[in-house]
Amino acid sequence: MFKFKHQITMKKTIVLLVACLSVGMLRANHWTPIDEGQYAYSMTLYGVIQIDGVEQYSDQLEVGVFCSDECRGSAFANEFFLTHRYLAEVNVYGENGHQLTFKLYDHRTNQELAPTSTEAIAFTLDGYGNPIEPYVLNFTPIVPSMTFHFITAGNWSQVSNWGGGALPGANDAVSIDANCTLNGNATVASLTVSTGKTLTLPSGKMLTVTNTLTNTATTGLVIEDGAQLWHASDNVSAMVKKSIAGHGTSVGKYYLISNPLTSVVDPEMSSVYHLITGNYDLYSWLPSSPDNLEWRNIKDNSFLMSPEACGYLYANQTGIELDFSGTIKPSHNRYAKSVSYDSNDTEHPGWNLIGNPFVCNAQLVDANNEPLPYYRMNVAGNGFEAVAPGTPIAPMEGVFYMASGNEVVYFVRPQAPTGAINGKFTINSNGDQVYFSQGNLQYIGSAATPYWKFADNQWDVLGTTTGQNSGDQNVDRDLFGWGTSGYNHGANCYQPWSTSTSNSYYLVYGSDTYNLYDQTGQADWGYNPISNGGNQSNQWRTLTRSEWNYVFYTRTTTSRIRYAKAQVAGVNGIILLPDDWNTSTYSLSNTNTSGASFSSNTISASQWTTLQNAGAVFLPAAGGRYGTSVDNAGVVGNGSYWSASRSGTRDANHLHFFGTDLYTDYTYRSDGLSVRLVAPAEN
Repeated sequence: MFKFKHQITMKKTIVLLVACLSVGMLRANHWTPIDEGQYAYSMTLYGVIQIDGVEQYSDQLEVGVFCSDECRGSAFANEFFLTHRYLAEVNVYGENGHQLTFKLYDHRTNQELAPTSTEAIAFTLDGYGNPIEPYVLNFTPIVPSMTFHFITAGNWSQVSNWGGGALPGANDAVSIDANCTLNGNATVASLTVSTGKTLTLPSGKMLTVTNTLTNTATTGLVIEDGAQLWHASDNVSAMVKKSIAGHGTSVGKYYLISNPLTSVVDPEMSSVYHLITGNYDLYSWLPSSPDNLEWRNIKDNSFLMSPEACGYLYANQTGIELDFSGTIKPSHNRYAKSVSYDSNDTEHPGWNLIGNPFVCNAQLVDANNEPLPYYRMNVAGNGFEAVAPGTPIAPMEGVFYMASGNEVVYFVRPQAPTGAINGKFTINSNGDQVYFSQGNLQYIGSAATPYWKFADNQWDVLGTTTGQNSGDQNVDRDLFGWGTSGYNHGANCYQPWSTSTSNSYYLVYGSDTYNLYDQTGQADWGYNPISNGGNQSNQWRTLTRSEWNYVFYTRTTTSRIRYAKAQVAGVNGIILLPDDWNTSTYSLSNTNTSGASFSSNTISASQWTTLQNAGAVFLPAAGGRYGTSVDNAGVVGNGSYWSASRSGTRDANHLHFFGTDLYTDYTYRSDGLSVRLVAPAEN
């Protein structure tokens, strides 16, 4: 596609028709307003959002309007195209004189940022504000519950290194008073690095600071290659590192990089250590330039590295580490990047080299938050490869985007993939995280063209209502024999409607020694396109037994809560809480207790919305199928979920729970059990 060599320079307005407010993608509200029929009148409020007097520019903030504890209306902020301010247009129900207060919810962090705004208003039919002159809603962030001091040099997770003898949580303030290494993902309300001390974020770790981050010396905050920092503060100093593998005498090992700082970088005079040392190449991309030189090597044409989401091509003969030192950009608002299309460029019209401006992963989206495709450097560093929409872009990574006109694209914090619950769960000691699907897997055999889907609600179970207690291939199912993905991988029974009780018929890839993830991996149900889960192959997978165990018994969570037994919408099951669960979202009883009763927590369908919006997962007790007999589905209370791990010659491992216990074990491969798929969360 594009040609380049070491040390050699090679030759070489979409018009948006919008209404008053920009229309965003469909998003689930955190608050559910009362039925509008309860009140005879409604008013409209157009409001801009301020936090401590600073106006916010994000479409992931939701305003809730309350009368006492009753939600009278809620709405997301959306960009108003004439002023480019973000307005919340809220329809509010009530009667004249009702006193109204406001709450603010951040869907990027799944946290309520403020208990109330600084004032209350009275309901009036005239409403408040308009798109040109909106009402100002000023919020004060939640005051952290206490300040935790890190006083002994070492790892963040070591309790004895903290002055209070405990680890900080999501609502706490942190002061780094000794050199600290973040050895696990963490979320805090605010953080200050004391003068002369250093907080180091190693590769694979992520720190989220929801309110104020303070650090004045670049050596006080070190973000290593592969680490991530999500924060919302200006004037934060840091050293951001990028590892470069040397190409030696071969062609390749190129990198597309970007400038993570808020200022222009002069490669010849800046503090970017190692950037132009040794035998290096640093190219800018200038398509349709007058002299037709698309790739420009700084050795021949000096240029500055822009902080405005631009990308650059870099290589070095020797393996080095680039150190960008300066002020980093906050990542709480989406970052706009103008891209262009030049019909006069006969070779590469519309190709724009852009770069992630943040020090955390980002998605590339359009004005409606729809994910966009792009091209990234391949692993060998000698060419480019197409990337599916929604794939995260790493910190300091440059990418090629092909525009179809003069338009604006946006870098935003990655959201959960289509069909996923927006909560992250750590599954191993490496810190890998996943999203759970929105419901149990279903095979819709009754359709003219059968397909796979996730249940519409997390509590949905089919039981015997569809006829899955038979071998009929034309019925809907949510209980499957092990490895019955529909792909002919070598087992006698590989179709989702298989009901044989012969365990030897369920040997994936034709052998009793293989797991679902071995060989081609196509025995795993996640191999299939899921109609309401992105509808692409290999987006999902099944957890292994060790991963199920880690989720339930090992992972560290902000709230110290991992799960709770419950009855949701009348169905027994298990609630799994995400790593960053905030206990103020909903109070649960008898948590982390396998022997608890399902009646410990009785939650209605409407109440469940609050938990799900905060990332909670519900595993319903869907029972099991033994041959053509289905038992213990729903309120009776037995649940069994397959893992991807084999056990012996006839069995496979699964998660099992019932009224008095919860554990992983093995069972016959021929048994029909539930399947709950996961997708990787790339932070």
